[in-house]
Amino acid sequence: MATLEAVGIADGPDALCLANGYVVFVPHVLPGERVRVEVTSAGRKHGRGEPVQVLQASPHRVAPRCAHFGACGGCHFQHADIGEQLRIKRERLGRMLAHTLKTPVESLPIRPLAAPTESWGQRTKIALVLHPTASGRIDAGLYARRSNDVVPLTECPVSDPAGFALARAVVAEIERLHVPIADPTLSGRYGGGGGLRAVVVRALNGSDGRHVILVGTPAQAPFGDRLIDALAHLGAAGVAYNVNHEAGPQLLGRETHVMYGPNRLLEVVDGRQYLVSPGAFFQTSAWGVNHLVRTVRELVVPHPEHDLLDLYCGGGLLTLALADRCRRAVGIEGNPHAIDDARASARLAGIENVDFVAGRVEQRLHEAARRLTVRTAVLDPPRDGCAPAILHTLTEHILPRRIIYVSCEPTTLARDAAVLMAAGYRPTDFLPFDMFPHTAHLETVAVFDRHGSGPPPRPHA
Repeated sequence: MATLEAVGIADGPDALCLANGYVVFVPHVLPGERVRVEVTSAGRKHGRGEPVQVLQASPHRVAPRCAHFGACGGCHFQHADIGEQLRIKRERLGRMLAHTLKTPVESLPIRPLAAPTESWGQRTKIALVLHPTASGRIDAGLYARRSNDVVPLTECPVSDPAGFALARAVVAEIERLHVPIADPTLSGRYGGGGGLRAVVVRALNGSDGRHVILVGTPAQAPFGDRLIDALAHLGAAGVAYNVNHEAGPQLLGRETHVMYGPNRLLEVVDGRQYLVSPGAFFQTSAWGVNHLVRTVRELVVPHPEHDLLDLYCGGGLLTLALADRCRRAVGIEGNPHAIDDARASARLAGIENVDFVAGRVEQRLHEAARRLTVRTAVLDPPRDGCAPAILHTLTEHILPRRIIYVSCEPTTLARDAAVLMAAGYRPTDFLPFDMFPHTAHLETVAVFDRHGSGPPPRPHA
């Protein structure tokens, strides 16, 4: 047992605590606090510990709203007031950028962190992992922090309330009908002879509809019409079965079969309609996805004689939202099913000045841009950031006046920002926003203008 001082928050959600200069990472502790800690591991450079008692509390400490906070790994900062959460996230972004770009943080154009007025009930995707118990009941919840143990959930105040209630009701029906549950023991592939392993509910933007995705291990759904009828009676607007027998944290597999309801879900973002396959990725914050689209639209200066590239375009969320601000918008995405959704959304909206290209972005970019006059390029890469070949092609051959980079990870944003700056682009705006309150996750829209092109007008704050 040790008494430690928390001097800040590390790159993840844990506090950075010091004991005679030795670093110990401790969860659920805030900067400035003195805590009694049980050290659980001690390496040469740093250790890890669990808080036992807060001896001197931060003025920003609050009582967590959720009874499962601390055990469940779904949230990181429910013990901090929302103002402190925003300060921690913005401070981390500034620290990452200043360190990588070798620039004082006060010289960086980082805006105040935007956030929803209401921080609770924001998550529109509710996922409950299923775990069979010896008594024949089902534990349904999220994984514990740094563990494969399932923490059964009776509440989840960060999620859409009706969606969470539906997910719990679905689990009760699965239990009542004795639908088999997969053995959670992982050994290369998900074993146990086949069964369900998770329940996912998607609450749709712009409607009261909620769709259920049942994730299982066998190729054929391990349930029949009785369960589908029961879920329809509960109010599910659709039911799909997703096949995922691979071990690891990836919740959904690549194969999804619609069992009931429409083949594509209708999402409405900033007044625009999108058709999304049940198993496809779509932003899972109602406020966040609308804020993202509006922010990027304001950053794209309309020009009827110039074209726009949207790289890692997914189902065309930004491509379609920006089509009226350019001559032609071209989206490139590696997932062919997402491209099918994007094309279906374009047909639904009657948008004709868009093209969608399926394939690895680094392989298809040069060919797709050959006949375009690109004024703006939008990048929305995964957490790992952009492939170096993409940044090279953009900055050495295509040379857009403006690059808008949508980031979900400050570390890789800082890395790629350094590459863009070395190629002659200057950062003119970093606009962070809180897509997922009460977690350590941070989204940022970064703007880079090519030297000599003159910055287009800034968006409204």
